[in-house]
Amino acid sequence: MMGEKHTTHAIGALIGATIVAMGLLSGSVNTDVFTCWVKHILLPNVPEKRGSVMNNAFSTRKKIAS
Repeated sequence: MMGEKHTTHAIGALIGATIVAMGLLSGSVNTDVFTCWVKHILLPNVPEKRGSVMNNAFSTRKKIAS
């Protein structure tokens, strides 16, 4: 539609100097989208004995249930 704003967001993680679990998302990144990305894309790509991902994005301010 005319005047409609379309956005694309990049989401990914760094392990050392390596980008892992990179993705491009069309639309907004809310808590549900971020949680899905963490559970289904990021965690399967993180090597054993690695830490967590932190940022101050609005979508991550809600506690993520395990």
